[in-house]
Amino acid sequence: MNWRRKKNMIRGIELEGAWVEELSVVKEEASKFFKKRFREYNWEMPQLDGVVFKKISREDNYMLVGGFGEEETK
Repeated sequence: MNWRRKKNMIRGIELEGAWVEELSVVKEEASKFFKKRFREYNWEMPQLDGVVFKKISREDNYMLVGGFGEEETK
């Protein structure tokens, strides 16, 4: 386990052309990187005006997501 931790550890980063190993700076830059990488984009969903989709009833929905009974497993 120590080998894996040591192997996966980020010892430093290159920031503006210089190698930085200060823990607080490395943590801050890693946090900024992943926040930027995984932020949600606000984009508009396409609108389908006038399009009517078929729907299933509540009973059919329950049947599809419900558990199997003894009769159904036989």
